[in-house]
Amino acid sequence: MSLFRKAGNRFKYGSMASAALLSGVMMFSTLASAQTGAAAAFLSPTGLNRWTTSGPEGGSVTSLVTDPVDNLVYAGTSGGVFLRTSAGWTAVSDGLPDVAITALAVVPSAPSSLYAGTSRGRVFRSTNRGQSWTEIQKPVSGSVRSFAVDITRQRIYVATTSGVFVSQEEGQPWRNVPELVGDALSIAVSPNGVVYALMFDRGKGRSLSVSTDGGASWSSATLPTQSVGALTGNPLNSTIYIVGDRPIVYASDDNGKTWRALPVLGVILVPGQAPILTLLSDGSRLFAGTSDGLYVLESGASSWQRVGTLTASVRAVTITSQRPQVIYAGSILTFRSFTNGVFQKTDDAASDWKQDNLGLTAVPVIDLAVTGDLEAHAATSAGFFQTKQGGLSWQKSAQVVEPVTSIAANRQSVYLADEKGIERSGDGGQTWEIVTPRKATHLAVSKGSPETVYANLSYVLSKSSDGGRSWKPAEVGLPRDFYYGPPGYVYTRVLETDGEAPAVAYVATPDGLFVTNDAGESWQSLLTQTYAEDIRAVAARGLIIHTALTPYSSSQFGERPRGIITSLDGGKSWSDPRLRDESVQTIAIDPVTPSRSYAGTESGRVYRSEDFGKEWILFSEGLRLASVRRLEISDSGKRIYAATDGGVFVYEIGSTLLFQRLPDDSARLPRLLRQLSTAGRNLACTSCLGPGFVLPAVGTVQGSGGAVFKTDVTLTNSRATEQGVTLMWLPRGNPSGSAVQTFRITLPPSSEDGGGSLTLSDIASELGLQGFGSLVVVATTETGELDNAAYIDGFARVRSPSLCGPGSVSQSLPAVSSQAFGLQRRARALGLVHEPGSRTNVGIVNLDGVSREFTVLVNGQRASERLSVSVPPFASVQTAVPDRNYGALTVTVVSSGGASGWVAYAVSVDNASGDSWASIATPLPDR
Repeated sequence: MSLFRKAGNRFKYGSMASAALLSGVMMFSTLASAQTGAAAAFLSPTGLNRWTTSGPEGGSVTSLVTDPVDNLVYAGTSGGVFLRTSAGWTAVSDGLPDVAITALAVVPSAPSSLYAGTSRGRVFRSTNRGQSWTEIQKPVSGSVRSFAVDITRQRIYVATTSGVFVSQEEGQPWRNVPELVGDALSIAVSPNGVVYALMFDRGKGRSLSVSTDGGASWSSATLPTQSVGALTGNPLNSTIYIVGDRPIVYASDDNGKTWRALPVLGVILVPGQAPILTLLSDGSRLFAGTSDGLYVLESGASSWQRVGTLTASVRAVTITSQRPQVIYAGSILTFRSFTNGVFQKTDDAASDWKQDNLGLTAVPVIDLAVTGDLEAHAATSAGFFQTKQGGLSWQKSAQVVEPVTSIAANRQSVYLADEKGIERSGDGGQTWEIVTPRKATHLAVSKGSPETVYANLSYVLSKSSDGGRSWKPAEVGLPRDFYYGPPGYVYTRVLETDGEAPAVAYVATPDGLFVTNDAGESWQSLLTQTYAEDIRAVAARGLIIHTALTPYSSSQFGERPRGIITSLDGGKSWSDPRLRDESVQTIAIDPVTPSRSYAGTESGRVYRSEDFGKEWILFSEGLRLASVRRLEISDSGKRIYAATDGGVFVYEIGSTLLFQRLPDDSARLPRLLRQLSTAGRNLACTSCLGPGFVLPAVGTVQGSGGAVFKTDVTLTNSRATEQGVTLMWLPRGNPSGSAVQTFRITLPPSSEDGGGSLTLSDIASELGLQGFGSLVVVATTETGELDNAAYIDGFARVRSPSLCGPGSVSQSLPAVSSQAFGLQRRARALGLVHEPGSRTNVGIVNLDGVSREFTVLVNGQRASERLSVSVPPFASVQTAVPDRNYGALTVTVVSSGGASGWVAYAVSVDNASGDSWASIATPLPDR
């Protein structure tokens, strides 16, 4: 079994339970406790151990909508959905399994209802302004182009590349419109309920269909010209607008029977791009988003007017309803316009546009390089960005404004490829020089030889030994490919250098994977019978090589391996494919712990392996499921950077607080428990925690199906001064008796504004522990005695990666007061259910120095059971309630050996939904 080290996550998911959590965890076998050193590092209270992003800010904005009631503005981007707040943009994509947004819609009659369509033909609905999402039955394959809401009939239409579909506003499954099959370019609904659908057929061209009876029947309307684009309606009347083949908009007031041309729009025509990209009417005005900014046609005006001085390519536009009205324009990246994101201006002639990208972290990142723990560099279509703060903020280079296609770096130099050729920076990206004025792809730089650079230059795999100033072919031993290009062309899919050996590099070609051990002087084959399309990623460090295979066309070439294959002997032998169900695009090997690797996928997930690629476990909490193009790890191994279609995400494995491993002392635990029991009797209630408590279920263990269950623990100090705390680990079965592993930590002080809390994600791996057990938490003085003046609290959450998407499912148990585990004989757990398709487990923690016998009484509506349980000293056990149809039940635990310190709990789990109930047994009075 492989356990994560410092890999905890603490982001709240858990709305979709798919497996038994706590009750399932407790059924696994006891694992031996691991020893740890005298000192190690705790986690920082914030910002660690989950994926987070702060940029680069901007991105291609495909849609903008405004909630007309609350005046909220939403943006759809390739990196998810964002909500405009007073503090900037906030991502509202949590739980959205596809973030390549192509269309948004707000339902005017229910403004909290939001629809999002994606490039993969999926449609999602949120009823709480994007805080959570539900997928409506997927229509068919194909991209979603636009939505239209029929407020008269409470219906919503969606135009896709596979036709038009309709659903009720309540989010019922889509049904196709039989008359509208094919490529639906655009759809619109007028206020009187007339539906317009612009369709395209390769044989017949474009056509316009109209329905005046809510889609029950359709008729063909005359188009003003065959080359037409976006549709939009006037929200105040029945007028419909359509984009023509030139910068002309046509309007119809009779359901598309006749059309009138509006004034010609004097926009700069861009070859290969439609001059008018979107239309929006607010009743009295018509806005046109173009490849050269935003234009407006006032009611009765004879010409269009440019709105401000914006020259970006505007794909989306919306305007707020409340005054002062604000116009928002969403820009996309083009080959002539590198400005992107959202722009806004107030609706008056005196104001002009200002970029509004704060918090809009949706720039697709093509490539990534890391040159230090806090320094990373990102290649994007919007130019070059860098951070010197570990991803907390990103700055765009004023010198490199063209799209960057590849980037590579070591600690001495950063190299990038753009339209100018290959550029080099020797000062961390501050200044640049063009060292090679030729177009290049697939840059790679030796980690140990600062001047050694590899690149594909004009179809030739080449090497430079002087930092890119001069090049020579590096193709000896590589098969030439005459199919993909001119004679001598070597088709390069992947080019990587070894993370450890300066002279070693790898290249994937149509004939397989090749390696050079002499800095490009010659190449030898490592993998054959593959294709360049198959090999998506390579990572190597010494003898360790990971290669990701994704067959490009298995039907044409037969069945071929899929997944990550690994060699631990330099490519002489390879493992069977792992992670077969994902399309892996990037792999990175930890430079400090080479047994640890990370893999990023096309679906936007990251996986982690602790055992040289034998097992891969989901490692994605905090990601938006935007395609992961590149993973890089800092030299310390403490930061992982992920380049995605929704920006750069950073996972920091770090520490700011220290804990101390105390020497083994068999007298410490019994002494502190006695002191804690005495203090507990002086507390006013059984829920008062005072100076100590027990967390009955804590640890890390692997379950069935490869699921790994971990525990996050939060500790809180209520005093205004720092508080010393002693942690004592009681493993399952506890063969060590009272000589348990013990740690000391200092909690920060509390204040009126909060504070005083510390969250320890994946606490077992942080403390160097293995298995499951219980944690005794006691506030102690400098001399190690109980601090009676302390008041601490705690909480534990057991979690596992969700099988249904990103995030985790979880089960929580609160801390148990010392009042509750005093000298008691009986305790009872309530609120449990055990019926067909469910199960119940009972756990007991013995806080006495001798073995104890317990009787467990299971009393249900329809059945009862009596169990005997033996618990070793200072240990915990869990037993499963025999499977019967009990119905609602209570569990009473009775100590057979007289009054003694112990804790009991019970958990019921619905096997189908994973929904679970946890109940701490509360003391009962003696009879």
